[in-house]
Amino acid sequence: MSTTTVTTRTAASITSRLSASGIQKPPGVDGLTKVVGWSMWAVALLCVLGFIGGIAYLVIGMIEGREIHGVKIIGISLVGAVVVGSATTFIATLTGVSIV
Repeated sequence: MSTTTVTTRTAASITSRLSASGIQKPPGVDGLTKVVGWSMWAVALLCVLGFIGGIAYLVIGMIEGREIHGVKIIGISLVGAVVVGSATTFIATLTGVSIV
């Protein structure tokens, strides 16, 4: 079982327990989740574009002997994607609203 599946099930379990206990969401959370959701989509798009750009830079760098810069760009893009995925799960768990 993947960690994403376990994290999603844990988040769903916590959310269902909070809603079953009658805990209300604080006012203004809907606007916050909308802003955070759009921000996370924008950052995810930048990660994908960075990954593609890193691959292109890697190919060009192989010709010129500077391929390490392409590897660095790809690594930073992958780390950014992991951070965005983790933050999405964290925000969804806290607010009880799925951003994706």
